[in-house]
Amino acid sequence: YASLALASLGAEVIKIERPRFGDPLRYASRFGANGGPTTFELLNRNKKSVTLNLRVPEGKAILQELARRSDVLLEGFRPGVMKRLGLDYNTLAAEHPRLIYASLSGYGQTGPYHLRAGHDLNYIALGGLLALTGAKGGPPAIPGVPIADLVAGLWMAFGVVAALFERERSGQGQYLDIAMLDS
Repeated sequence: YASLALASLGAEVIKIERPRFGDPLRYASRFGANGGPTTFELLNRNKKSVTLNLRVPEGKAILQELARRSDVLLEGFRPGVMKRLGLDYNTLAAEHPRLIYASLSGYGQTGPYHLRAGHDLNYIALGGLLALTGAKGGPPAIPGVPIADLVAGLWMAFGVVAALFERERSGQGQYLDIAMLDS
């Protein structure tokens, strides 16, 4: 959602997808409501895409070259994945110190929950928002939209814009750690 917000503001967004199948949302729905766009089309409008296998040297080299030519890199893997791939902020910023690198995860890159799996409902429950839903005295109501996912994406986009503004003053890139629970 962060990349959609940035693309909607005019940023050139190149989405990296897995080889062979790409984004699973491509197959989640063949047709949108009343013949309209699918969820995939709605979330990926104004974006370009390429498939890369980040587990092989050629795929890593292509991503490194894209990062060298880019202002911003957004990633949403579990904490530690990009470091294991050799594509973490410190590695990429060594060659491109103006790079803005933003990581989005459920619980952040550090802390006691950072390696836990989670879903939107987990984040809004732990954050206290779920307790505010539903009828008074009744059970909570599950929201019809993924609140933590969407809000975290907006905070990520907002953080990127702020980091780009700061880079204009300082000349330096920075690393952003965005957690869905915090959002």
